[in-house]
Amino acid sequence: MRTKLFWLGALLFAITLNSCVKKTFNAEVVIPATDTLNITASVYGRIIDEAGIPVAGATVKSPTANTTTNINGEFSFSDIPLNDYAAYVTASHSGYFSGARTFIARQGQSHYIEIQLMKKNVVGILNSVTGGTINLTSGVSLNLPSNAVKNEATGTKYTGDIHVAITWIDPTNTNGGRKIPGALRGFNAKNLEMGLESYGMIGVSLTGNNGEALQLDTNKNATLTFPINTTIQQNAPASKIDLWSFDETTGFWKQEGTAVRSGSNFVASVSHFSFWNCDAPYAGVRFSVTVRDTKNSPLKQTLVRIKRVYTNTYGYGFTDTSGVVSGLVPTNEPLVVEVMGTGSCAQTILFSGNVGPYSSTTADAGVVYVNNTGSYGTAVIAGKAVNCSGVGISSGFIYFNLRGLSYQTAITNGNYSVSIPMCTSSDTISYYVLNMSDNTIGRWNNAVVYTGTNNFSPIKVCNSGTSVPYQRFIYYYIDSVSTASVDSLTSAPDSTSGYAVTNVLPSFTSIYGYRNASNNISFTFPGINNGSYNIDNLYINFPYLKVNTITKTNVSVNVTNYSSAIGGFISGSFSGTFFSDTLHVINGVFQVRRDY
Repeated sequence: MRTKLFWLGALLFAITLNSCVKKTFNAEVVIPATDTLNITASVYGRIIDEAGIPVAGATVKSPTANTTTNINGEFSFSDIPLNDYAAYVTASHSGYFSGARTFIARQGQSHYIEIQLMKKNVVGILNSVTGGTINLTSGVSLNLPSNAVKNEATGTKYTGDIHVAITWIDPTNTNGGRKIPGALRGFNAKNLEMGLESYGMIGVSLTGNNGEALQLDTNKNATLTFPINTTIQQNAPASKIDLWSFDETTGFWKQEGTAVRSGSNFVASVSHFSFWNCDAPYAGVRFSVTVRDTKNSPLKQTLVRIKRVYTNTYGYGFTDTSGVVSGLVPTNEPLVVEVMGTGSCAQTILFSGNVGPYSSTTADAGVVYVNNTGSYGTAVIAGKAVNCSGVGISSGFIYFNLRGLSYQTAITNGNYSVSIPMCTSSDTISYYVLNMSDNTIGRWNNAVVYTGTNNFSPIKVCNSGTSVPYQRFIYYYIDSVSTASVDSLTSAPDSTSGYAVTNVLPSFTSIYGYRNASNNISFTFPGINNGSYNIDNLYINFPYLKVNTITKTNVSVNVTNYSSAIGGFISGSFSGTFFSDTLHVINGVFQVRRDY
């Protein structure tokens, strides 16, 4: 058995360095642990995509068990063997970069985690013989030398087109650490564990013309360029920084050389493709805090944020069944514990208190008490979905969106029921119904829901009346603008269409809808099957928008029906944000005929 020194990093430090304070980058964590599965505990959680949409059917694995996520991206493991200092869970789904979470586990407790998967969208195609460079608008770039790629499975030289997927994790915007693979815990060249401050991460995936996984050949290196966010450039190391790759078998980052600073970038030579990370290591203290309400009951599944006063750095973790969260915090720094709201109110601070500084190897901040009246409740929404005759639809789904977070549940014999976490006593929720029996989709509707039980009136979904005027349609809302005040796209049958483009790789789908010259929309997504994708090439001409030029898009589409035959339907929903004159939120549903 090999002994390691673990960074206890359930608190994932997503660095937002806005201070001029300089730090020491070479101290090491000296907390011993082992590789053994020495406790029994439970793990449950949620797998979501970049837009917060649940990823159904994702494979989730622990060291001894595996399962798949349900329609809401949820999973659970009950009483499984784990390592207390290095519990490790992975998540994967076709079309996504793999995700992982490394965290501290406690005997007999239930631990909640969230993992955000990022889509493997192909950003360019290179020739294997000549190689080449791919530049992204984020500032990320990849330079691949000539004749540098092999088939990962067989080890043989690959010749042909290389389809390159790249994802970039900006350390100032990691969504509470959910995007970060594992945790910011790594082993340096001396095999000692370090706490890590990230200055940017890049994930790269290469595939061949037949979808085969590719990898760099022996003795061939590629060059990656990591842009340094302007808010952290002043604190970034001036000449070079340690370079780390993520080891998917252990859940830890491994130091592999250095990256050299060139102006506002770090440039690194890499010998293989996985996730790569530019990090500055720091000394740490094993830290824990217990969160309870004013009735002395533990608050479980509660997001806790640790703020570093000197640097405005935030670390994140969820409390376990006992209300405890543990992680690594820097030595000799004042800190602030912040208890956050749940679900759609994750950015609401319910409690804030000063702790530290700490100089020992362990520290317990004790109990913090949070007055959570009106928070952490659950809205149970139940009802019936019916067809034009008022009869419950035989099968389908109802989709909800609460402040950008998506939830969904199946409809069986017209009936549905779903539980959605709330952070206030009441809130406005949006929803729509998909009728699987005839592939029709109802309009988006809004309703006020309350903590407790909410019984909805029957929802009618049919091919006539005000619910769905046509079988072919695209309905969308921008910034919650209602169709009562600004008309969204309600198309005549022949003004919508869908196209499956299969003569190029990767294959993609184009969706188009037109009502008139001032109200039309189009977008593409990289797939020709059911599933979740990132939208590309979004174009909107809509009366509400001041500027129709879209410069940034973060919109996901969830395709629930994709006809294999020409003349069938392509159906689904889309939601996310885009930037034109300002940042806008969009939600929509569509059902279009597949024209080819």
